[in-house]
Amino acid sequence: MLKEAERGEYAPNWYILSRFRGELYGIAILGIIIFHYFEDVSNGKLGGIPGEMAFFYNSVFGSIGVEIFLFLSGMGLCFSMKRDPRLGNFYRKRLKRLLLPYAVCGLFFWGIRDFIILKTGFKGFLMDFTLLSFWLEGVKTLWYIALLLLLYVVYPLLYFFFSRKRPLNFLSFIFLLAVSILFCFWMEAAHPQVMGNTEIAMYRIPIFLCGAYMGERIYAHEKINILDFLFLLAGLVCRLWNVLAAYKVLDTPCPIQDRLADGMFGITLTVMLALLVQACCSPRVGALLRKVGAYSLELFLVHVSIRRLMNLTEYPTMELFNFLFCIAFTLPGVWLLKRAADLFQARGFHGKNQEKKKQYCLYEEKRVK
Repeated sequence: MLKEAERGEYAPNWYILSRFRGELYGIAILGIIIFHYFEDVSNGKLGGIPGEMAFFYNSVFGSIGVEIFLFLSGMGLCFSMKRDPRLGNFYRKRLKRLLLPYAVCGLFFWGIRDFIILKTGFKGFLMDFTLLSFWLEGVKTLWYIALLLLLYVVYPLLYFFFSRKRPLNFLSFIFLLAVSILFCFWMEAAHPQVMGNTEIAMYRIPIFLCGAYMGERIYAHEKINILDFLFLLAGLVCRLWNVLAAYKVLDTPCPIQDRLADGMFGITLTVMLALLVQACCSPRVGALLRKVGAYSLELFLVHVSIRRLMNLTEYPTMELFNFLFCIAFTLPGVWLLKRAADLFQARGFHGKNQEKKKQYCLYEEKRVK
């Protein structure tokens, strides 16, 4: 048993992504925040050193933190269902974790945006707060939350397919992956305006499917085999190809659709970062990254909201001072959001949770017997 444990700890296997999930979430959200600055610099067409740095970062990394988020989210949902397969509890935990922080942050953000800045009125606020404005009008500020809600709803069905024995689970994965990609291609051809509004989410469903499927293999501590290695290598090659094309070293970019290629590289980078954390990360840095990762949802909500409000006013975050000001306000905003969400949760769910815990203990006892 000891030798098996040692081999599971140090041999290259997929479970390393679960072992360092907290650190990976922390790195991902920090990467997204950095990307938002360089995206603003690029959109503002700033030259000089900031422009060169933005071009380099956007070419090499871009918004790859989102791909890491979605891959890890698929894996995390698999682990959650393994611990407690009851459907009601799954939806309750996931939606509570997502909707409570969003409801608190969304009320403030959409309220300021729609009633004070843009003056779109209650109808605009209702469309934005329910996130219908993303799916119907392409309002992308909090698109990630809209996508997560959809993925949370359909995940139990994915779990049903992916938790089956081989090769049925793999065939189910390939089928659903192909359907999701072909649907995006069809939407782009048949409804280009709708797809233009939502492609930022639609083309990222495949990376979530990969995470949901790989969650089974990660949970089983499966080793990284030669086919896995070739796929990871292909993801790295796709990114290097696109970087060289961006710098005009190659004439044409990688033929794989950009966001799909990002998804491939996202998986590769996730594994590379996990190996790097395992090999080089000090305990203090690891603890800090886990702390950041634990607040990744709140960081995303507050940072994106403040950034958008500043860009709607006379304080564009493409200017470094304004961006640092955005970060400075994000940190206390995260604390306030977390406190408010915890307060609502404690008042609304504490009694229910105690009863649910008792029911779960009874459920576990019966299952063991």
